[in-house]
Amino acid sequence: MLWKKTLKGNISDLSFSKDGKYLLAGERSTDGYIYSMDAITGEEISSYRTADDLGTGTNPRNQPCIYRITTADDAVYIAAGRYWKDPGYGLASRVYRFSLTVLYPGNSLRQEIMT
Repeated sequence: MLWKKTLKGNISDLSFSKDGKYLLAGERSTDGYIYSMDAITGEEISSYRTADDLGTGTNPRNQPCIYRITTADDAVYIAAGRYWKDPGYGLASRVYRFSLTVLYPGNSLRQEIMT
């Protein structure tokens, strides 16, 4: 084993950057985090909390989940959502677009929400 990393929730999807240096992980949890990590060391570079956009709850069907992470030449696309729509949050799913520069140390996950 090269390294191991404990995340706050259940891992729902993983994807490597095109060059293999970075790993993106999405989780299903009350927070619904998206993480970028160094693939060699496992060190967390940055994270983004989707519960701030999608809402959350203690019932697992109300918790945000990262469904799919896809890397392209210039960006990372992430599909996230909740199974159940709550009145306080009009959206139950979103597609995020993150610049690939967020994968590099010292940067935070800045996103463009595609509506």
